[in-house]
Amino acid sequence: MSNLNKLIAGIVAALAVAGFTLSVVPKGADGNSLGGTVYNRLIEFSEGISIDGTTVLDGSGNLSVAGTTTLGDAAADYITFTGKGTGQLYFNDSAKTAQTLKIHNHTTTTTEIGSYEGKSDTNKTSGAFTGLWQDANLNVTGTGSATAILGVATNVAGATNTGGTLIGTYGQARSDGTMAGSAIMSGLYGLIEASTATTASHVSSAWLDSHQAEAVTGSHQLLYMTNNGAATMDEAIYIYGGDKISSLMELNTVDNMVAISGTDATGAPAKIKITIEGTPYYINAFPTSNN
Repeated sequence: MSNLNKLIAGIVAALAVAGFTLSVVPKGADGNSLGGTVYNRLIEFSEGISIDGTTVLDGSGNLSVAGTTTLGDAAADYITFTGKGTGQLYFNDSAKTAQTLKIHNHTTTTTEIGSYEGKSDTNKTSGAFTGLWQDANLNVTGTGSATAILGVATNVAGATNTGGTLIGTYGQARSDGTMAGSAIMSGLYGLIEASTATTASHVSSAWLDSHQAEAVTGSHQLLYMTNNGAATMDEAIYIYGGDKISSLMELNTVDNMVAISGTDATGAPAKIKITIEGTPYYINAFPTSNN
């Protein structure tokens, strides 16, 4: 029997000694208020309750629960936790066939800013610190897919967004202190790593994909990069190849944007600046194609 169940049994016994009977009162018809007869009596345990030598409810109202404990009925009960928590909340159920932890926020108010907020601080002077760590492991052979973190932002049917944004995954790195030496700041980081030889259609650190079927009124790109800061950047794109990249890029099914036949382009060219190993070079871009 868990401490919580023992506590309930102890309270029932104490009430019986005091001449009271503890009854389970069902929900009212509206699903919120209590039905049946409600007795407004106060039983005070000023020194707490101890069961089998273990304090489960102290004089300050702090509850200690050990053992296998069930709180409420998932289909019918609402449980409210208010206050500050310390320690760890640990879920480990290898037989689980659905979500271990599920958080829903279906609020209809305009004051909520999210369904989950996590904040952590560290005093480490070296090594890595992770605010949120999520592993998703494929344990069997097959054609399954694993996604460690999935973000979906939806503009629901019937809603019109006239100036906001929909961002599936947002990453930000902000320095309010000093970044110096070989330190690196990046809003997003993608890493691929394999301990054995890999055979796959594509292997990449980042994959940008579009399934947009309807025409877009406005500007439509696969990659959209903006610089809204006051500082001047050195480059829009920096590539460190480690002398192990065979070519800058491969273009496939690009007939609409690449002319590979016909006469030379004409007109005064614009020059696109690139830097190779610290030396500036220029690529000509012509205003007219004779293809």
